[in-house]
Amino acid sequence: MPLPRPAPARLLRHVPHCGFAPIATDIAFLRDTLGFARRVQARCGPVARGMLFARDQVLLFSPEGSETALFDRAGVFSARGGWEPLLGQLFPGGLILRDGAEHREHRRLMLPALRRDELAAGLDRMGPDIDRAMAGWLDDGGVEVHGAVQRLTLDIACDVFIGTRLHDEVRAIHRDFRWLVEASAAILRLPLPGTRWRRGREARQRLLRFLGGRLQRTGVIEPGAAAPDLFTRLVALAAAEPELIDAPALLDHFVFLLMAAHDTTTSLVSSAIGLLADHPQWQQRLREETRSLGDGPASLPLLARHAGLQAVMRETLRLVPPIPTLSRQATAAFSVHGVDLPAGTLVTVFPLAAQRDPRFWSDPDRFDPDRFSPDRAEDRRHPFAFTPFGGGAHACLGQHFAIMQAGAMLRSLLQRARFERADARSVQRFAPIAHPVPGLRIRLRPVAG
Repeated sequence: MPLPRPAPARLLRHVPHCGFAPIATDIAFLRDTLGFARRVQARCGPVARGMLFARDQVLLFSPEGSETALFDRAGVFSARGGWEPLLGQLFPGGLILRDGAEHREHRRLMLPALRRDELAAGLDRMGPDIDRAMAGWLDDGGVEVHGAVQRLTLDIACDVFIGTRLHDEVRAIHRDFRWLVEASAAILRLPLPGTRWRRGREARQRLLRFLGGRLQRTGVIEPGAAAPDLFTRLVALAAAEPELIDAPALLDHFVFLLMAAHDTTTSLVSSAIGLLADHPQWQQRLREETRSLGDGPASLPLLARHAGLQAVMRETLRLVPPIPTLSRQATAAFSVHGVDLPAGTLVTVFPLAAQRDPRFWSDPDRFDPDRFSPDRAEDRRHPFAFTPFGGGAHACLGQHFAIMQAGAMLRSLLQRARFERADARSVQRFAPIAHPVPGLRIRLRPVAG
């Protein structure tokens, strides 16, 4: 379905301006996304306009704005129109770049590969790797958090998703995914030698060649039979519906799914470790919860009983959503907060801001996992006050995998060690994927008895 032309700036002049000049908007947004959102909110309220990544668009900061664009009751918002200029050359064909019936059909095809029994099998497979890594962190006495978590999540993704543990292959995949993510935040998008954009485009081609080779070597599995990895499962599902998805589309889906799954988990785990390092009372509370539930390996039922751990992960996702902003384009005129906007309007939604809205969250900047307890349930005060994995038809397909893996990693770490920051408080970076800036080191000490 063709998309409308982006609404020009002259049709958005009635919307309060963010106060930043072009390019300065991008720099402020990338440097301090939360600070940028708060400055614009203070100036404009819940709806603003500005030029972000060379596109005139409307910025929405409230749960009501999230509901309008993400839940999309009127059916007028396109994810493809919002994301294609940003990600279309890096992740073409991914679910995030499909709309309507096409999106529903491709999502339906992929869902069985992420059903509960597949998640349970993946958890069993990753458990020993997680425990070995956490023991190694403890033996070393400390670790640089973001890098260590990223390496572990990618190691696990290579094994569980692709079925490879070969050192050279895993190292190459690590490099290429890092360059893909960096390219997604590039301001200069020209294929000039040495630029992040060119490195990202070249990294994508290498990943496609690698996965294409795996595709040629993947045998057919019988219906109902267990697949050795997620890639083999998706190949089997696609083979059952060749009229819907061909090999290039399958590879496009898988590159995006692999990136999204490991980066979401990396963000959640590294941010949670940083927050727990600052709140040792919560470390101790979770450690006592872990002991009360036994020292056995993590399982889906066991993780579900970790009420405190689940609350800490949810509070981490509230304060530090892995994807702090979401993009859409309106295919028809719409209204939000009483502001009428034309067809073609490009929209950036800020869950990062909506999840700190003081109308719905008490003391919203404070780390307080108890706000998710049944007696407080602040996340239920508005259906779109808490959307760390997006919402509506495009809610993240891999969110259950990310929470499961993050829970297993945090449980394993808490069983073994208490930890604290080894140096000064680090800065949190929010774009393109939220995580503590490289340099956050934690000091680990073994837990007695």
